[in-house]
Amino acid sequence: MNKIVLRIAINMQSVYLVLNNTCNLSCPQCIRNNNKSYQGLLTEERGMYILRSLVNVFPNAGIVLTGGEPLLNPNWETICKEAISLFSRVCICSNGIISNENIIKLKSLLTIGRLYIQISIDGD
Repeated sequence: MNKIVLRIAINMQSVYLVLNNTCNLSCPQCIRNNNKSYQGLLTEERGMYILRSLVNVFPNAGIVLTGGEPLLNPNWETICKEAISLFSRVCICSNGIISNENIIKLKSLLTIGRLYIQISIDGD
């Protein structure tokens, strides 16, 4: 059993970390269903712990920061910086509805390298 788990960990290309379930859109096909009754939010402390744990298990994988809309998490920038320091590839999966403040933060982070932004165009 341990050999199977190890083989999966070695071949893992991407790991997804959900920063929150909230979203600024309400797409009917969304896998998160924009459930207004559940406003799950990954805290900075928990995010750091999870990232450090994931990189130990999946050292060669890239990480995708997703949600809901991950940029609605007030801790996204700190979590993203930590992800960039730990992983060789970091992707933020956004719906593209991004505040000016977050655009400035993203531009700054993009200069570090290893960060990619994926915009989903299948929404509202």
